[in-house]
Amino acid sequence: MPSLDRKYRPEAVANPRPHPRWNTDKARLKGTSLAVTNGHALAVIPVDRDCDEPEESPQGILVPIEALKRARINAGKKRKQSACLQTSSGRITVSEDATGATPSLIWKAETAVDFPDVDALVDKTLKGKPSPNTHKVELSIDAKLLHDLANAIGAKDHRVTLTFDVDDASGKAKRGPVLVSDHLGDDAFGLLMPVV
Repeated sequence: MPSLDRKYRPEAVANPRPHPRWNTDKARLKGTSLAVTNGHALAVIPVDRDCDEPEESPQGILVPIEALKRARINAGKKRKQSACLQTSSGRITVSEDATGATPSLIWKAETAVDFPDVDALVDKTLKGKPSPNTHKVELSIDAKLLHDLANAIGAKDHRVTLTFDVDDASGKAKRGPVLVSDHLGDDAFGLLMPVV
């Protein structure tokens, strides 16, 4: 039975409507991870699985976002830290009671054949070698402050440009403020301190 910590909110980056080509309005459960994307942002969330549970398919299975929300709500009612889904016999079941014996909702499990190739993207991003004359940069910022600052400077479509100095030796952002500006070059700007 897969379970995920209820602190995770995968629906935040799920597509609210079905996409004509990709299943981005659902999450992909594969192995010990749950992937959710809207085509612009991707969240990969760790999932605990029973060791003896068979994998539904090599591509993984699609999980409706509503099933994830319902499992998290039920976990909160039971004061449990993790939300559980049952995946077997081509079904995804969210149970109402603590024993998991009484199912509340059942969805059909679909093979994740039309889900974006998350594995290749993650492998390229995390394990890939940078192109010549480039290197990966790490920058830790407070996402809520960035969101608030983008609103404060009136960033069009909530898009901003981050400008910062990089330490060539470590590849990390140097300590100091990050310039946050509207991606269209408006005169308003802000400064954000990186998280240490």
